[in-house]
Amino acid sequence: MFDTVPPRAADVRALAHQLLSWADQLSERPDLISELTEEGRHDLVLGLASALREARRLRAETFPRIPFSNPNWDVMLDLFIQEMNGFRTSLDHLALTGDLPAPIVYDSVDTLVRHGLVARTADRFDNRVYWLSLTAPGRQGMFDLFTQSAEIVRPIAGRPKEREGAGA
Repeated sequence: MFDTVPPRAADVRALAHQLLSWADQLSERPDLISELTEEGRHDLVLGLASALREARRLRAETFPRIPFSNPNWDVMLDLFIQEMNGFRTSLDHLALTGDLPAPIVYDSVDTLVRHGLVARTADRFDNRVYWLSLTAPGRQGMFDLFTQSAEIVRPIAGRPKEREGAGA
């Protein structure tokens, strides 16, 4: 049935526990937008983005030869997570350390630059190095996407607690 080894049950359980943990944290907040501090909002958005990247990794392991990914989205997500963690990212670093082949990363960066979502800047001292950063519209769009996603997830994450209260 599987041409390669399926993911280990322990890996799937670990991911499920992490996602449930984040869901519990989200469900404890009555109104994510108005109740969160700026730091809390940052942590929430980063947690959702990281969970999405981990789900992408698990999906790729589960279906290794099926092209489910969208390279433009994958590059944007990786760059967003790097920036949210406070790291500066070079084009070569993104191409060498990511899950995508380097030519696809380069093409995706070109597309994102053309659409005004990513800025590519040559290093001041070494013209062979290009630094990537999200533009203001790119960063704000990603932040808005994950903030709105948190609002979608919050009612789902709250269901187990509602059941606990109903059964007590």
